[in-house]
Amino acid sequence: MRIGFVFTQLAFINQFEQVCRALRKRGNHIAVFPSCNTLEKRDFCEVINCRWDNFRFNKINNFAPDRLITFNGYHPSVIPAIKILKDSYKTFHGEMGWLPQRNHIYLDTDMGYGGEISLNTNSIKKNEVILNKDQTNVIDGLRESYGIQDVTGLPKKFILIPLQLEHDISIIKDSPYFKMMRNLVAFVAYSCPGVPIIVKQHPAGDPQEKYTAWAKLEITKDVKVIYDPSVRTIDLVPHCSAIVGINSTVMMESLLFYKPMISFGYSMLFEPNSHILKKGERLKEYFNLWSDPIKWKGRLRNGLKEVYDKMIFYLYSNQFNWKEPPPDWVVDKILNYDTRPRFGNEFWNGKDLR
Repeated sequence: MRIGFVFTQLAFINQFEQVCRALRKRGNHIAVFPSCNTLEKRDFCEVINCRWDNFRFNKINNFAPDRLITFNGYHPSVIPAIKILKDSYKTFHGEMGWLPQRNHIYLDTDMGYGGEISLNTNSIKKNEVILNKDQTNVIDGLRESYGIQDVTGLPKKFILIPLQLEHDISIIKDSPYFKMMRNLVAFVAYSCPGVPIIVKQHPAGDPQEKYTAWAKLEITKDVKVIYDPSVRTIDLVPHCSAIVGINSTVMMESLLFYKPMISFGYSMLFEPNSHILKKGERLKEYFNLWSDPIKWKGRLRNGLKEVYDKMIFYLYSNQFNWKEPPPDWVVDKILNYDTRPRFGNEFWNGKDLR
C-alpha cells in the first residue's frame, strides 16, 4: 500500500516518524510531502518536496497514495488545498491530543477541528458502557502521571480561567462569544462579584502582556493574573472550585480531577453554555453550588463521576504517544481506513491499555 504524509512545517515529520516506521515494517511504501523548506532524506520514508498548499498536486498524484495523512492542517491558508486532496484520497487528519497534549496526537477522518471532528459526540455521556477496574486504573495512572505540584498563596475558593491564544484556530473558529481573553475575564468578574478569580496566562503567551493588555483592563480586585511560566495551569486545577474557559485543552485534562466547568466554545466534548451569557448572574449561582464540597461530591456520587470517567477514557482511547512505536490499532486504523471513533468495550481489552 502507498501511504503519503502532507504537512507544512519541517518539525511535523518528527510526530509521524514512529508511525512511518511501523507502516513500513508491514511492507508499505511511505512518502512525505512537505510544503515548507526542502526536507533532507530520511531512512524511514521517501521525501518528495512540493508546494501542495499552492495546489501543486502533480507529485502527490504521481505517487498515487492509497492513504493520505495530514497533520496540523487546519490553518485557513491550507484548508482549501487539503479539502481538494480529501476529495481525491482516503485521508486522515492528525492533530495534537489531550491527556496530556504534549507528545500525543489523534487521527480523524473528518476535515474539521475541535467541535467539528468526527470524534465529537455527546452520546458518550449517555452511553451505557461501564468501565471495568483495569480501565479505571488507567484513569488513575493518567492522573498520577501529571505529577501535580503544590501552589501556595491561593484563595480557599476560586474560579480558574485558563487563557488561550487569541490567534489560535480554536478561538478564531470555535469561540462564538469571546474573541479576546480580556472580555471573557471581564464577563466572569462582572457576573461573580466578590468571588476570587485566578487567571493563568497561556504558556506561549506574550510576556509583555502584563504591561499592555491586562494593565489597561480595569477589573475588580478579585482578579489575579499568574504570568509565572514555572506555574503550570494543571497545577492550579486541584485547588480551584470551578473552571470557566473557552475550549482549552486544560479543560479536557481537568476532567481527571472531577472539577465543575463552564465552556463558552465548541470542542469535541463541550457545547457553549450560551444560556449563562443571556443572564450573567446565573454564573454566580453555579459557583455557589460548586463551591459547596458536600453538594458537589453528592453529584459525583450520583453518576457524574461516571460521566467524567467515560469522557476521559474516550479521549485516552483515541490518542497515542508519537514518541513511541504506535499501538497496533493505529496502524490497523490507517490500513483498514477505519473511520470509527474508538468507544465501546469492543475496542478495549487488556492488550489495548498500553
